[in-house]
Amino acid sequence: MKPHIGYFAEQALEIIKRRAGTSTATISPYIGRGLLESSLTALLFRLDPFRGLTLMRFQTHAEFDHNRPNQISIDWNADLVADASDRQDIWKPKQKPEQVSRALLSPYTDEVIWQPAFLAARDFLDQNALATPHPTAMTKEPDMVIQGIRGEARQLYSFWSKGIHGEFFAIGAHTLDEVTCSDRMKRTVDLVLELAFVSQFACVTVGNFEPARACDYYLQAKEGIHG
Repeated sequence: MKPHIGYFAEQALEIIKRRAGTSTATISPYIGRGLLESSLTALLFRLDPFRGLTLMRFQTHAEFDHNRPNQISIDWNADLVADASDRQDIWKPKQKPEQVSRALLSPYTDEVIWQPAFLAARDFLDQNALATPHPTAMTKEPDMVIQGIRGEARQLYSFWSKGIHGEFFAIGAHTLDEVTCSDRMKRTVDLVLELAFVSQFACVTVGNFEPARACDYYLQAKEGIHG
């Protein structure tokens, strides 16, 4: 997935800096949604390698059909942004196993992985007097971060999808003008950056950067997006 994410990221920066020219309205939805989906999928595999490894085995099966939907494939709602049916108390012992979502941004993943990782990331930044003058999730309460990111991801996915499907062209070209595309792309990259940074402090991920290096990349990326 690295080549795809790298390409999407390079093109996203061109759109953010308003250097994409007359093709901005055409390519932005594809770059935005491609970056969002591929990045969140990669992050899912970091937190839940079993999902990625089993998917690879299914895709190498002789009966796997690349020309039609497969139920085992990554699903935006089920695997990435799933919510809980009962947000009041997700830890009721009467829950059935299939109701406990392992999706990237599910409330369960949030409480057992993301919130502890967020606290570890924020503590390291604070202890080393590291900060960014740009918008950051590090100023929010731990239990509100993923909830906000989940809502933002859904909004951005819907926006970029409408652009891909040509729905905005019936409204007017101004909907996908340079300013709007730059802003939405900045929000998309910011969302991915926050998750990628916090994942470096998760207890279940392997191959994490040293905290100081992760912070350095994070702060550099923030400056590159907003500076």
